Amino acid sequence: MQNWWAQNGGKYQKTTWAEKPTEIDNIHTGIIDPFVSIIEPNTTMVYPPDQKIQLKILNSGRFPLQKMEIFINNTFIDTIKTPFNFSFIPRETDNIKSENELRIISYDAIYNRTENVLVFKVKQ
Repeated sequence: MQNWWAQNGGKYQKTTWAEKPTEIDNIHTGIIDPFVSIIEPNTTMVYPPDQKIQLKILNSGRFPLQKMEIFINNTFIDTIKTPFNFSFIPRETDNIKSENELRIISYDAIYNRTENVLVFKVKQ
């Protein structure tokens, strides 16, 4: 890092503490974060291991979603962008158990972030 900065530091304006922004950020406050609901998979169904599961979400946040990062059982699966088409077959997915954690990290158009976690079941 220090070598890179020594070679490239002159290309960037340096900001001192006296020059740092003092305005309040009224956009990235948590109040207008994406509000995402996971519709599918759901927590009540037990999915057959060969069934294709289509991810279905609902965003009722103020801004449109830009991307979503998908994890199953703490394993990164994919980053998807609009139109957010994503499906998987449990048998073809690593580390599938009878109870599985789906974690979706969603980012909206102004880079607000939210995280949703859902447990879905697969017949063993």
